[in-house]
Amino acid sequence: MIGLFRELWVLAKHDAFAAQEVLRFYEGLIESFVEVASQVYPTIGAQRLRQVGHLIGMLTEGGTVLFAGPGERSVAFDDVRPMAIDMVMQQLESAARDASRDGTAVGAAQPRRRKAN
Repeated sequence: MIGLFRELWVLAKHDAFAAQEVLRFYEGLIESFVEVASQVYPTIGAQRLRQVGHLIGMLTEGGTVLFAGPGERSVAFDDVRPMAIDMVMQQLESAARDASRDGTAVGAAQPRRRKAN
């Protein structure tokens, strides 16, 4: 499946219809993220959640390019994944704090639960 997305990205660079469909696919994923994340972080506005959704897209799609192909890497995916998760969580928590501080909060954000090591 990973190879398929690489091919779709290449096709989208050269074909207007493919570009439109790839964009529609990703925008749909991001809107799904916004819908779910707004339940967990109701204080964060939809546009800010869209920004975080795009960040997640950049991280996951870039990770696909870096880690999906054959060959040995100097860093394992499992060593980088927690860093990406922390980055996203920091953005969400920062946005929730900003909304509370600025008076734009509509409810209390859910505190982050850390996984036990």
